[in-house]
Amino acid sequence: MNQAEQLLLSKGVRSTPIRSEVLQLLIQSSKAYSHAELERAFGNALDRVSLYRF
Repeated sequence: MNQAEQLLLSKGVRSTPIRSEVLQLLIQSSKAYSHAELERAFGNALDRVSLYRF
């Protein structure tokens, strides 16, 4: 279990693959991301609606 999954579970949030991947990127990064930058970072693996739900 990675750091993102542990954080999600500790907050009582279901850990889905998309949530885990996005959160892991944010944890490892030293910068803020815009919605468009997150979409580009994940390409076709992530749709806009899923990102809003995150």
